[in-house]
Amino acid sequence: MKKVFFIICLLIGGYTLAIAQDPAAGEAPCAEAERPSTSDLSPQDQQRLANCIMMYLETGNGAGGQTGNSIVNEHFDNRNEWHSVGTPNPGFLLGHNDYIGDMEAYMMITPGCEDFSTLPAWNPSTPIPEGFVDAYLPGFDGPRRQYDGPPMPAFSSEYCGNEDKYITAIEGPHGRVHLRLGGSMSSLSSAPATAIFWIWHAYVDEYLACYNANCEVGFGEEDCPPPVFNISSTNSSGCTICFDFTGSSNLGEIEYTIRDKNGNILDLSLDSNGCIQDNSSSLDPRDELEVVFTTTNECGESTSSTMQDLQMPIFDSTAPRGSQWCTYDVISDPKNPFDGGGFSIDIINPGFPQDICIHRVDPFTGRREVLLDNKKMEEGERFTFTYDSSNWRVGTHMI
Repeated sequence: MKKVFFIICLLIGGYTLAIAQDPAAGEAPCAEAERPSTSDLSPQDQQRLANCIMMYLETGNGAGGQTGNSIVNEHFDNRNEWHSVGTPNPGFLLGHNDYIGDMEAYMMITPGCEDFSTLPAWNPSTPIPEGFVDAYLPGFDGPRRQYDGPPMPAFSSEYCGNEDKYITAIEGPHGRVHLRLGGSMSSLSSAPATAIFWIWHAYVDEYLACYNANCEVGFGEEDCPPPVFNISSTNSSGCTICFDFTGSSNLGEIEYTIRDKNGNILDLSLDSNGCIQDNSSSLDPRDELEVVFTTTNECGESTSSTMQDLQMPIFDSTAPRGSQWCTYDVISDPKNPFDGGGFSIDIINPGFPQDICIHRVDPFTGRREVLLDNKKMEEGERFTFTYDSSNWRVGTHMI
């Protein structure tokens, strides 16, 4: 029953779809295919390739199991992972690609086989290469006839983004080649025991290379837009500096590092609203912060964004009971052409309704001056406080 089921699977979709114009005898399914063709090898090199394949297969002897050979068993053991059963399976291309890759790794380190570390591909529209008719493990059978069916289809970019349709279009014709060659090639459990299996699947593997070379998203890969940071910052009530990520996109979990102007990492954290708060007076009032944000999307692509020269409003522990004071630095220098004779502060009230006061502490006398007294702010309200400081003495004033 297993053998009959395999034959049915191979034939599904075999005559229903085609891909562009069929390649001519000896040609690959697309121009970007990189494997050498067995047709371009001399008879001596074809025989040497068959010998190298058989040397590799013999390393799996004595394993017991379905066939007594671990390499042949692997194909049968992965029959559902590497073949479509009812629905198209991307593992048909991906699984066989890994399977061939193990042989290529062997070729790379085996004297006399190194030049086959990229396994040559056999187009079934050409005759079976020299030495491959009788190249198979004991107890199995080689191909009984040349392939005489329709040519394999050529690649078409119309299948980009539709992997199921692509698999269906390839796997059926692939199975037809197995069946028409006959012998051990016609059974899923025994086909890898023949040398012809490997150069045939090297050709099938070209369809994976064609897809990856011509389609924007590689076969089996997720279509993940890259993560993008677009962050703005603002100060809000409650001695905080907050970050707005609404312009960002495709972000995963956000990680961050907060440093002072000397590069020291600070033990500060962001709350659920994206705000830093320093209620422990751990910062010097003249500290400028740098915050580095990093994130990784679901496909593993990472990005980072750095916010520099951020001034944190500092918690003032001398505030009267029931009040919370936060300190900003404002540098007054009327001779500085970039100083417009004033300053402004953006204030946001993210919480419940409350009163806002703004005072100035003169750096020379220490006296406090009221700049704004008891402005009522509703939840979510925002306003920009602007003040003319042109008559202040040169220095750093605490606000």
